[in-house]
Amino acid sequence: MKKIEEEVIIEQVLMLCQEYGRTPTKPEFDKDPRVTSSTTVTARFGSWNNCLKAAGLKLNRTNPYSLSRELLISQVQMLAKELGRVPTASMFQESPRTASSGSVVLYFGSWNKFLEAAGLVVAKPRKPRRKKIEDKELIRQVQMLAKELGRAPSLKEFQASPKVSNNWLVRFRFGTWNNFLEAAGLESNHPYRYPNEGLIEQVQMLAKELGRTPSMREFDKDPRTMSVCTIKNRFGSWTNYVRSAGLRPLRPIDHSNDELIEQVLMMAKELGRTPTSIEFNEDSRTVCVGTIQKRFGSWNNYLETAGLEINHVCY
Repeated sequence: MKKIEEEVIIEQVLMLCQEYGRTPTKPEFDKDPRVTSSTTVTARFGSWNNCLKAAGLKLNRTNPYSLSRELLISQVQMLAKELGRVPTASMFQESPRTASSGSVVLYFGSWNKFLEAAGLVVAKPRKPRRKKIEDKELIRQVQMLAKELGRAPSLKEFQASPKVSNNWLVRFRFGTWNNFLEAAGLESNHPYRYPNEGLIEQVQMLAKELGRTPSMREFDKDPRTMSVCTIKNRFGSWTNYVRSAGLRPLRPIDHSNDELIEQVLMMAKELGRTPTSIEFNEDSRTVCVGTIQKRFGSWNNYLETAGLEINHVCY
């Protein structure tokens, strides 16, 4: 089994953090088919929280069994007073000053029973919503995009298209991207249909446009390229892939500590505050957060070395 690099795991955690708008939990990480397992995370970092610390993210809440019924009730009553209404389970979950809604279910059995115990009015259950987008509409969208491209689009191209709505529905409705293409009457574009030469041309094209070897993040974000996971499965590693294309791999050693510190100071000056690890990771002018973690031990150590205020919040 191929060894997964720590910076790849950190980038996966940061990706989910950006999508959720908060630090992902270990169960959420395990359920996502795009990332590795939490078992691998523990093997590489020692624990889930060590991985979160390395990524500069706020740690998940404490064990729900360490909370009391009285504390949970006081939290929802406080939140209701602040909002001027009965909070929903999602509002309770998203508040940084409350426990998770999962803790509530463990103690009270359901969200409505919890509200009753807190003396709050129980909202009437909502009627199930009808699907806003039918399967045939999703199929029409991918067929339209295929007509524009002259071939079946890749998942990345479909997701990047401004003409596509709710592209995340595809995975839930059809199971896989290729199942979706087959339902639309389009030829499957499984990665292994692409010869190695075709994949190599992708990174060479991007290198020509950038005037240098692209990073994994730049390659993975480009809708014209295959995913980095596909590349690593085919070539063994990103470095092997880049070398196969006749390019020089970008290496962390190419940057001194002073140069790395200048990167975060530059962003802090532009933002007027300490950048988050997600903002830093997304900027094409900076190295990946995994490189920072390897060089300085953690994101917060990096900020302290640069003389910046530590920021634990995931924006």
